[in-house]
Amino acid sequence: MTRPDAGAATYERWERWALLGVLFLGAATRTCQLDWGLPYELHPDEPGYLRCALRLAEEGGTDTHLFSRSHMITSLNRLAIGLVDWTTDPPGNLPRDRLTLWFLSSPRPFYLAARGMTVALALVTLLVLHRFGRRMGGPVAGLVAAGLVAVHPLHVEQSRLVVPDVHLLLAMSCALSLAHRYLTGGRTSSLLWSFAWVGVAAGAKYNGASVTLAPALALLLEFPRIGGRRAIALGTAGCALAATGFALANPYAVLHPKLAYIGFSYQMRLAAEAHFWAAPVSALREYATVLGPDLGLVGALGAVFAVVRPGSGSRAQHLPTIAFGAAFFCYMASRPLHYPRYILPVVPVLALFCGLLVARVAARSKHAHVKCATTLLLLAVLAVRGVAEYVASTTVRGREDTRVRASVWARSALPMGAGVATEPRAVQIPSRSAFEAAGMDPSCREAALAEWGGRAYDVTVPWNLGERTLAEYRAMGVRYLFLADWTWDRIRSREGYARQLANLAETLEAARPTVTFEPRDEAGRATDGPVIRVYELPAQ
Repeated sequence: MTRPDAGAATYERWERWALLGVLFLGAATRTCQLDWGLPYELHPDEPGYLRCALRLAEEGGTDTHLFSRSHMITSLNRLAIGLVDWTTDPPGNLPRDRLTLWFLSSPRPFYLAARGMTVALALVTLLVLHRFGRRMGGPVAGLVAAGLVAVHPLHVEQSRLVVPDVHLLLAMSCALSLAHRYLTGGRTSSLLWSFAWVGVAAGAKYNGASVTLAPALALLLEFPRIGGRRAIALGTAGCALAATGFALANPYAVLHPKLAYIGFSYQMRLAAEAHFWAAPVSALREYATVLGPDLGLVGALGAVFAVVRPGSGSRAQHLPTIAFGAAFFCYMASRPLHYPRYILPVVPVLALFCGLLVARVAARSKHAHVKCATTLLLLAVLAVRGVAEYVASTTVRGREDTRVRASVWARSALPMGAGVATEPRAVQIPSRSAFEAAGMDPSCREAALAEWGGRAYDVTVPWNLGERTLAEYRAMGVRYLFLADWTWDRIRSREGYARQLANLAETLEAARPTVTFEPRDEAGRATDGPVIRVYELPAQ
């Protein structure tokens, strides 16, 4: 009877503990400051997704009224809302079935539940990447890939918000992993499941359909072996499963195809307007800053080595993952808008090839303890920038945001019922019209407003303050303007905003500056948020 290798047993035990450590690190970094900004809504996209789910849960039906976006996140948010309804009680004497009024008066539990669900999906993504990397290059590759994503600032930031990017990343990772598994001797079911996850990715976010490249390329690479008829049959079945996955992830678009098409076309039309232009050089510079030289260069080097020197596997098994990562990066670099979160799907691809390269370096060590030490050292070197950025951003986010300070000042300094014009998320104060629309019962409104000090205002929120003229603001009874510097900069930097710029210049010329909130605290330390200036409009 052969005696088991003590070194191998030690290495397996080390791998299990290391994976638990990665998951613990991922959970710790994402649950820290999970209540960021609350009860104020500081992120521009979170309220839209959550209020869609609230409307559906309260009114029933399947019309989300927001078909310009994909809605897998809405289904999951409805589960989070159900959890809040089951575990907590509404404030005051608010009725339990008035979810929108409950949310307006006390949004904290709803945001915490929805953000917690995003964190859970992020941890599942780490497990998927560990399995994927383990199949690519062994235990070291899997641990390094999961570890790098666990501390990457971009993934950590998106995991703490109610936005669909983490949902998209999980579905894409599953599709890529299953396509790779099919090419490494897996069953045909792996390829079919990969197509199904493509549909789920598109249901999470419309651009998730781009991951179709991975299973399609895997099928093309296997075409000489399986033959034409079988390839056509698999492709047809894969398309059917992709459609099924999309329908399950985003049933609202399937039930309202015309509205979904109109919403999707609207998004595409916005991107094609004259004042949006592609700037690939700027995109490369911005995305290179986000990815960093550690993840970007080492990951690209690992991908090159995977093709040039495939090791024990074949070149073909890595091609779908490499092709998707390169194609997605080039596509996003050609787009007119370059938000860092747009490049998030490239992060796990680069992390996987970083893990593959580290595994090959560690494999040169024959002893298990030396291999463990080498792996930890290389992982620490690769992750040091991400950890440093996480610590810095967490420190800054822990200080009071300028939008929070502006909101607190408004609720204490402005007269009750004053007319206020503000941009989305520039300042958070109770809107009298919003409470009236949510619940007509005066006792309910007073109970909801009690959470905000009993003060409500006539709030108007145009897309930006330049959308209205000075005469229109006066006719609406607006007395105070809250202007964030990012909108002013955006209007001045685009050729298509001449009308808005003229309107805003006329309004500010007649207004009197009242107070300015800088992104610095009393000690002079940096804080989050834009520069916010408050203006008072004189009576006509």
